[in-house]
Amino acid sequence: MGDGVNMKRFTLLLVLVSLMLTIPACSGGLADGNLIGTVVRESDGTLVVRPVIVIGRVLKSPTTPDQIIVGDDQGKFEITIPGGNYNVQIGTSQDGPFYMWPDPVFVEENKTTIALFQLPDGF
Repeated sequence: MGDGVNMKRFTLLLVLVSLMLTIPACSGGLADGNLIGTVVRESDGTLVVRPVIVIGRVLKSPTTPDQIIVGDDQGKFEITIPGGNYNVQIGTSQDGPFYMWPDPVFVEENKTTIALFQLPDGF
């Protein structure tokens, strides 16, 4: 990778760390946690504008259905959800296709989880 791509990723990491230090732990109920994410292109580290994210519990729950979130123009999204493990799918349109993130994302109760998602080419 070129130094420009590494610098972009380093800058994104700094932004995510600064967000983690300034965001309150939780804005929901006692068992809720926050998930804040940024979506970038895996090939060059550029931000994905208005990414579409589908979040669903690993162990399906009738009280917590899958949720669809549309990120902002900077590739960022935020959601308050009950703590637990979640499957995350990422795309650029609500019609798909979606990339299934390979590992579940753990959202801790009463905490803020910050994640950087890399969307492969073709999505």
